[in-house]
Amino acid sequence: YEIQKCLFSAYDIFKKDPELLRLIGTLYHDTGNFNKALEYLEQAFAINEYDLESALFIGGILGADGRFSEALPYLELYLSFNKNQELALNNIGYCYYYTNNLLMARESFKNLIEIYGNKKRIAKCLKNIELKLEGKNVKIIRFRKYKPRKKKIAPKKTKKPQIGRASCRERV
Repeated sequence: YEIQKCLFSAYDIFKKDPELLRLIGTLYHDTGNFNKALEYLEQAFAINEYDLESALFIGGILGADGRFSEALPYLELYLSFNKNQELALNNIGYCYYYTNNLLMARESFKNLIEIYGNKKRIAKCLKNIELKLEGKNVKIIRFRKYKPRKKKIAPKKTKKPQIGRASCRERV
């Protein structure tokens, strides 16, 4: 709660600061409010088009929302500077997969497995991609939109001392 209060106090003064906008966007992201996060992260990215952290967050949010082709440029930018980052490789692999760019999806997923080890879902996608590339008739793995649980940022509740009541230990 204190962090939120401080960030918005600073925002009242520095509305065009990309670092501050990214921090506010990250706060909203971490509390599950992806729409608000996207609003602030896009503002930060519009001011600084080389803000890689904002690009990764934006790409992840758009991908989680099923907006794969919109997510790709952000993830591609991020990976052009950080080519082995696990989350970015995972996200871009799915974006390529669901936009039917199977060769790029295969490459991304293979890189991911090579660097971070085998993962069941990735292996399933790779098998599906290989079968499709061989001309076999296979269903695309169903996409499930990610809906985060929104967490409230609330002030800490402090216990009020009870006046006039003795605790059990004091009575003895």
